Amino acid sequence: MIREKLEAYHMLGIEIDSFNGMLDDWVVKKYPHLESVRNYKGMILERIEQIKRKRTDIINLINRLEDPLLREIFFMRYIDQKSNDEIGRKVGYSVSHLSRLFRKGIEELEKLKG
Repeated sequence: MIREKLEAYHMLGIEIDSFNGMLDDWVVKKYPHLESVRNYKGMILERIEQIKRKRTDIINLINRLEDPLLREIFFMRYIDQKSNDEIGRKVGYSVSHLSRLFRKGIEELEKLKG
């Protein structure tokens, strides 16, 4: 359950970028006075707010990890959208060791979630 929630959030970062691109669309910028454009923009902004609320939930969840290293790698992966290779280079661990750390963190979060 926790792993699925975290992985789903990881994909939301991509979704935010996509929605921000939609807000930069020339139609939205050129025709802000049209009702359909205002509705479209409103829908995009609402979705971005929903994603931000989910981000806060994920941050609160990650902050429950006791081990500072686990918190750091979970933040890099799920908040900063870093790849396992990037995280491994930063913390000095192999990707396979990171996998073990992620499993350990997931298990800890599932115990906390109860």
